[in-house]
Amino acid sequence: MGAAGSTLNIGTQNLTITNDYTNVASGSGNNFDRRAGVSGAGQIVAGGDAAQAITGSSVTDGNTANATMTIGNVRVGTNNLAYQIANTGSSGPQLRGAVQTSVNGANLTDSRLGGAGVTAGNYDTGGPGNDTGDRAVTFTVATAGNLAPLTGQVLNLRSNFENIADQKLNIVVGSGAAAYNPAVGSASPSPLQLANQRVGGSGSAALTVSNTAAAGSFSEDLIANFGNNSGAASNNGGSVAGLLAGSSNASAMRVGVDTSSAGAKSGSVTIDYQTAGAVNGVS
Repeated sequence: MGAAGSTLNIGTQNLTITNDYTNVASGSGNNFDRRAGVSGAGQIVAGGDAAQAITGSSVTDGNTANATMTIGNVRVGTNNLAYQIANTGSSGPQLRGAVQTSVNGANLTDSRLGGAGVTAGNYDTGGPGNDTGDRAVTFTVATAGNLAPLTGQVLNLRSNFENIADQKLNIVVGSGAAAYNPAVGSASPSPLQLANQRVGGSGSAALTVSNTAAAGSFSEDLIANFGNNSGAASNNGGSVAGLLAGSSNASAMRVGVDTSSAGAKSGSVTIDYQTAGAVNGVS
């Protein structure tokens, strides 16, 4: 269906498409009308064994009329998820259609949800065995703690083919899901002044490594390891694992300098921090 205003009278027979079909007049998103400019009792249908599914690591029942994307434990801030719209047939045309957010049973109103995947627009799966690629969904949380539910948040997928039924993608928060503060590492003192020592000495000083995330059951443990040294700096290879939020370790990680020759020595050590994805050792 080419220029705006073009029409097609199917009559009483179905029109079967085996390759690809577009209709400029159909529009997009919530305004999508797959019958724009088409008259008659017949339908425009996908040939072969064309079928559509919603896929993704957080999606269940994606080959049914009511799929579900479940959001589990997340971190405070913006969390990235995704789904794909797949053409699961082995023969037949590309599947095109619209992602709808406020019509045909769709409802997207929770301000915590964002991204192209929950924005009204059109999609194209490509041919059989292909999919749209990731359609991004972001979930943004302002504070740590148990997550408030996502109530009635639904996308509708409407194909341009009338034998491909609408699919709903319900977006929900999983049972017991919560938002967690990532661990935040710091070390002191910086700069650190070592005492004078003789050539061949082994003098060193301990760094105090802290997890400055807010103490509590919704802040993750800290992991700390030495990275690269520069200049004459050295370290003992120490590390910290499972440091609770609001806690410090003042003994495990020590630094020194190269004492193989006389003279003033200076340099720096790097500490690599990682948030553990666990609270008090529990994942």
